[in-house]
Amino acid sequence: PNCTFLQISCDQVQIFALPGRGPFEQQVYSKDIHEMFMQTGTPEFERIGDKICWKVQLKVTGWFEDPNYQFCGDANGMISIQQALHLQLTRLASVLEAQDEAKVADEESTKTTGVRFTGEEEVFGDSTWFRRYNAFDTSSWSPEIPVDYQKVETPLQRWHKAVRQVT
Repeated sequence: PNCTFLQISCDQVQIFALPGRGPFEQQVYSKDIHEMFMQTGTPEFERIGDKICWKVQLKVTGWFEDPNYQFCGDANGMISIQQALHLQLTRLASVLEAQDEAKVADEESTKTTGVRFTGEEEVFGDSTWFRRYNAFDTSSWSPEIPVDYQKVETPLQRWHKAVRQVT
């Protein structure tokens, strides 16, 4: 079987050949999460033997064209993937509501601080923070993300770990 590296980020599922020519050089699939699941609902996971598998329909050109592809792995890793997908789907489902709430909050901020915004800010569909920055209103500041650096792996560290597992 072909080995692949699956990466989930803000609104993207990306698949790379592993080990490939180099880290992240041989991308074989990339798609927006909302395009993959907003029509079909939640992703399907099932236990097969001692593995958990994510059944996904992928049409990928090149060496990998299985419309009923499965990503299988140990329970902990696959549960993490399942949780990540559900988190992103939940977040993406509430984007329009979050944009409306941010607009109301920005209008209120303008009333209380007198700061007026000029021009339009571009908002992307996978954004998580929709407030416009107002230096005089701390509720408009984007939240700091606390990070425990002992538990964080960079994409390159994850890549090297995956290569060690398949070679």
